[in-house]
Amino acid sequence: MDIPELKTEIEYFEAHRRELFDRAPRKFALIKGDECIGTFDTDLNAYEEGVRLYPDEAFLIQEILMEDTIEEMPAYYLGLINAPL
Repeated sequence: MDIPELKTEIEYFEAHRRELFDRAPRKFALIKGDECIGTFDTDLNAYEEGVRLYPDEAFLIQEILMEDTIEEMPAYYLGLINAPL
């Protein structure tokens, strides 16, 4: 993931991924700067807290997994996105 506005947050998450996973697997981390503000059961709960604390600033919400999941889009891969109906 390459988002310049969240560079610090992404680097923090990657550096602390194992520690966060050991503490709160499959939860959602709310990260601002180089600090984990908290972990939440849902991404919505993390978002609501992020908006409450940082209404006009960027923050990162990241699911805590040992490896990022890869979403597959078979229609895209098969060229069906632009197929005539």
